[in-house]
Amino acid sequence: MNKEYIKIEDTRYRVCINMNAIEAFAEYKGWKQLAKIMDLADMSFADSSALMYFSLIEGERMDGKVYPLTLNEQKSKTTIIEITQFVQIFEHQCSIKTDTKSVDDSKKKRWKSNILRN
Repeated sequence: MNKEYIKIEDTRYRVCINMNAIEAFAEYKGWKQLAKIMDLADMSFADSSALMYFSLIEGERMDGKVYPLTLNEQKSKTTIIEITQFVQIFEHQCSIKTDTKSVDDSKKKRWKSNILRN
């Protein structure tokens, strides 16, 4: 995973939306079931701020740092620009990456090339 950052005021913070961040967010929301994660697609503005908060805590932890802001401090310093950047990072880090080339396809290509050579 590429390291992605958001700048709040004049400081860059790493964003990492992994299971630690999602679990902390779920605990904050009081969710007990994994199925609730599907609600992230329809999250409220307040929820996006909270998920951003836990993702910044986790990102900074992964960089060996401690995220210095509280949720309320972060909200007071965050503009629509940072929220937009977070949404873009969320889409990037949470999109399902698929490899369209399967093992079977490569075997078919080898088989065809072997027939054509003979």
